[in-house]
Amino acid sequence: MLGFDTQNKVKIVITYGAVPALLFLKLVTDGTIEFSLAQLWLVVTMSVVFGRVALLWYRYSFAVSMHWYIKFITDPFTDIPAYWMSSYQIFQPKLLKGALHMSFPSTFEKPEGYVAPKSGYDKKNH
Repeated sequence: MLGFDTQNKVKIVITYGAVPALLFLKLVTDGTIEFSLAQLWLVVTMSVVFGRVALLWYRYSFAVSMHWYIKFITDPFTDIPAYWMSSYQIFQPKLLKGALHMSFPSTFEKPEGYVAPKSGYDKKNH
């Protein structure tokens, strides 16, 4: 959730979690549903994204709001080269145990023969 502080992220996650509960409540009380869960989540998503664009436009300028919007839209595509290896590495038990060891060394032992994998980020000159 690019550009949001923790307090706003919590509110957004609570909203996404409340949508199925409210939909279920409506089903129980009325017995009918006019919208699917996916449609309601799409409305919430569009409200968050375009609400953020409108707020940035109001607070700063149109250029700042469009910069954030373009960054938000392109972020998943720019993340693919950096994180594609993790999609299959997470399912290898040795790598999972090694990652747990790296995060919690006092709790998890380092697996025998474990070598920390390189990420796409490591290949860049920094």
